[in-house]
Amino acid sequence: MGDSKLVFLDEPTSGMDPYSRRFTWNLLQRNRDDRVIVLTTHFMDEADILGDRIAIMADGQLCCAGSSLFLKNRYGAGYNLTMIKAPGCDVEAVGAFLRNFVPEAKCLSNFGSEVVFQLPSTSSGVFSTMLQVLDDEKQNLRVIQYGVSVTTLEEVFLRISQDREEEAAMGVGACGVKVVDQIRRTSATSVNSRGTHWTPITSEVTNRATFWSQYSALLTKRVRITKRDKKNLLNAVCIPFLFLVILVSLPEINVTSFVTSGDYATTLASTSHQSQCSSADISSVYVSSYCDSYSFNYCDLGVIDCSASTCCDKTNVESPYYACNMCDGTSPSDPVTPCYNKYCLDQDGAKLQATLNAFLTSVVVTLAFAFVPAAIVAFIVREKNPNQNAKSLQLICGANVSAYWLSTWTHDIVIMMVTVIAAMILVPMSDRTLKNSMEVWGVVCLVGSHALAVIPMAYLFSFKFKKYAVAQTSLLVFALCTGGLLSIFSFLCRLIDFDLTPGNSTDNLTLSSLDRNYLRWIFLLFPGYSLNNGIYEIATRKLSRSALYGSNTDTIAPPSFF
Repeated sequence: MGDSKLVFLDEPTSGMDPYSRRFTWNLLQRNRDDRVIVLTTHFMDEADILGDRIAIMADGQLCCAGSSLFLKNRYGAGYNLTMIKAPGCDVEAVGAFLRNFVPEAKCLSNFGSEVVFQLPSTSSGVFSTMLQVLDDEKQNLRVIQYGVSVTTLEEVFLRISQDREEEAAMGVGACGVKVVDQIRRTSATSVNSRGTHWTPITSEVTNRATFWSQYSALLTKRVRITKRDKKNLLNAVCIPFLFLVILVSLPEINVTSFVTSGDYATTLASTSHQSQCSSADISSVYVSSYCDSYSFNYCDLGVIDCSASTCCDKTNVESPYYACNMCDGTSPSDPVTPCYNKYCLDQDGAKLQATLNAFLTSVVVTLAFAFVPAAIVAFIVREKNPNQNAKSLQLICGANVSAYWLSTWTHDIVIMMVTVIAAMILVPMSDRTLKNSMEVWGVVCLVGSHALAVIPMAYLFSFKFKKYAVAQTSLLVFALCTGGLLSIFSFLCRLIDFDLTPGNSTDNLTLSSLDRNYLRWIFLLFPGYSLNNGIYEIATRKLSRSALYGSNTDTIAPPSFF
């Protein structure tokens, strides 16, 4: 049984022969320690032998609950005196004889040669004297033999069922509501058949659970299910964390490994090189105008991320950084300033380097967060699966719908926050552009907003599926397509910037402007794309608009959507 701490048994000995039934009882008694066993049965002897506490239902309603001895005492049970009558026995005379010793004695049944009297349990002190006198008067009372037995649970059940029928006949709607309330307030200090003492119940039990008590119970249930479902926890926490670790371990993309040597500057293209002139021979005014006139296009992206002694030496004509140094205005007073153009590429090469690294970061983060909603939708669809229908069962039993969804949302947002915190720690460690505090907090706001958007989306998806595996796969594919494929398409539009202007049109329509002005606003409806695009915008925010979108674009960036 897997050493379960909670076991449910429904009619475990139904249809068994007496030997097998007794064997099953012994098995349950041997394994009852440190375990809760909930057992249903119609066999009252089984309930009497196995049950520490017994609850009796009639017509689908709970009528009473307590130990075996408590129920027998509570419902008029005690002792039964059964007599076998001889011909000519006067039952009234026998009853009068018994009431001399036990005034509460009453006749339960008188059929054929058998008569049964009920004696309360409080009268057990006079049984010795009464039975001795009965032995002496047995012939006079025309009694052949007699026996005393404790009332069985079966008689208790019959008594409760009889009371239920009487209540139904009188128009009482609820079975035993008053009795149950009395039991809840009763100090059951008596000892049951196993010697277990039941302490008094001092607190008042409410009939209806409050919203917050239901919320707490449903949240506890959700947490326990998550602890058991290791696969779903793997999808929700471990796989996103693995993607973020991969982002940290990936090296930064270096375009110098695949761009041509023509993208680099070796010397200043002038006749001064032929005469071995140094930069000191050229006035600063001439250098500035010379760079502008020839449009070397090396330094539009800002300063160079390197040491001043290497990159800012304007006297070394042979330096590979010479053209950049002559045109970018970098000075030894600002030796190391973060910039995208760390390899002194020309504008196109530096733009490619910056955008590729920014896009890599955004794609990996988007892929990490794509697995979380897939794990969320799997649980919800599993709960409403027709084979289990756990959600409907909870609602039928009185669970508040708002409490159910609020507890589910609370659990899911906590699981999502694990990935958010991991992203806040690991993304700055990836040694790319998202390093300073403003950028990190921007990423945190993005992934937090993404969590608030993607969880309701997963809930909406759950209504369209009946199989949790199909729902999980479908939502994962949807998140990867909207967060990955749409982002790649948008990125290529910005990178290629293909001219779409018709031949007879005066409007300048490019692929990047189409994406920026139209497609992007449609794609932002999808949480995955919004996360990807937002991280990309933050990662490239220091690049000028003209460097990203061309010289015809306004260099003053509009207010960011994020």
